[in-house]
Amino acid sequence: MAAVRGLRVSVKAEAPAGPPALGLPSPEVESGVERGEPEPMEVEEGELEIVPVRRSLKELLPDTSRRYENKAGSFITGIDVTSKEAIEKKEQRAKRFHFRAEVNLAQRNVSLDRDMMKK
Repeated sequence: MAAVRGLRVSVKAEAPAGPPALGLPSPEVESGVERGEPEPMEVEEGELEIVPVRRSLKELLPDTSRRYENKAGSFITGIDVTSKEAIEKKEQRAKRFHFRAEVNLAQRNVSLDRDMMKK
């Protein structure tokens, strides 16, 4: 097969009037079902029901936002600062800005001064 690289095949548009070649059935002999045409469906006569198609995005998608209320009821926020994701974000932000969250403010200032002296 590897020796046949430049083989070209041409097919004539006109078919011979005789029996079909290669044992393929002719289109005149095939019925509509054999060709893959769908059978007609039975339809009942009556009134058509109108179904609204247009819907807003809020109706289609469920509300996935988290809301947390203050016990006093003065404000509502969608952020939980005690969640694992929020704590990880704070830690990443602290690393990005070279901030160490020490317990004592004086210790934090001293450590920042030491870092500045090293640079």
